[in-house]
Amino acid sequence: MCHMSFSSSMLRTSSYGKAFIIMINDHIIMIGTTDRRKHFHPYGICITSNETGHAFRFVFEALKKVVFDVMQLEFSPKIVIADGADAITIGFQDTFVDIFELRLMCFAHVIRKVDMQLNRFATDAQKAIKKSIRQDIMLLQLCESEAIFDAALQLFITKLRAQKSEIIDNFIDFSVANGLRD
Repeated sequence: MCHMSFSSSMLRTSSYGKAFIIMINDHIIMIGTTDRRKHFHPYGICITSNETGHAFRFVFEALKKVVFDVMQLEFSPKIVIADGADAITIGFQDTFVDIFELRLMCFAHVIRKVDMQLNRFATDAQKAIKKSIRQDIMLLQLCESEAIFDAALQLFITKLRAQKSEIIDNFIDFSVANGLRD
């Protein structure tokens, strides 16, 4: 079950934003945009009993309708950036079935999961490697194309595997199991 509310005046004044963002906090989904200074400006809220593909489809359908009603624009994004949960992607695909091209992992979510794994590196030697791994991951996210990313990722994994360390192998295995390509 979902309930949705939008502020038409906020939506009209948000044309400066580059992207619509959906923020989730328990059962609250906020819809908004960011400005050039990366400030979030909300213009919609959805209260839902669960976080499912159906709930997100409801949000995306409502957003699509209100953007057209208020701004006379066809809202047709081709890419979704989300956390690791499938619900957002499923709702996005169901709503934008003819134009959906790509799902990207939100880097903020990636780095939080990486940091949780790297916190297991406890010895002084592991802490030095930990810093190097995090710096390499920060550089990986700057790759300008998927081909460059894939090549750099393979070099990164090869470099780590050469360390012959169980904790590093566990880190790589966790990362691959969570969407990193090996």
